[in-house]
Amino acid sequence: MSHFAERRRFAAAICERDGGLLLVRRDDGPGGAHWTLPLYEAPAKSFPALDEELRRETGLEMLDWAGVRFFVQVLPGEQAPESIIFAVGVDTAGELDEASEACRFVPQAEAIELLRDHPDRSVSEPTLCYLNGECSNEMVWAYRPTDDGELELVARMG
Repeated sequence: MSHFAERRRFAAAICERDGGLLLVRRDDGPGGAHWTLPLYEAPAKSFPALDEELRRETGLEMLDWAGVRFFVQVLPGEQAPESIIFAVGVDTAGELDEASEACRFVPQAEAIELLRDHPDRSVSEPTLCYLNGECSNEMVWAYRPTDDGELELVARMG
């Protein structure tokens, strides 16, 4: 199968409540431990059951979609398939799972600082742009892997 036929789809939940942004702690991946948006991989040909994943990981119940915040495409590289991230606003109810220290609502200024250190610029740059009010909703970002394994921004539209 060619790289162009392979595609990984993700949904990122942007949950904002009382001036805070929901972040989850991830201990996996190339950058080690970091705080990020709730981000879940989707099955190959369908959008994920974001509400189920969010409830399982955080204890929050998703009430409704609040629109697309941004869309990211990472073009395929030599060793990786194409990746697509749909970042959607979600309205939630309930309280965070008290047993988990891996999720919390973070004041926006602190969230911005934490996301600056995120190891994947295809997640951090669009999210920071959104949080800083520098980007419109439904903005599209496209990245391409470079020979040294970094990501290069090739387009930003919206």
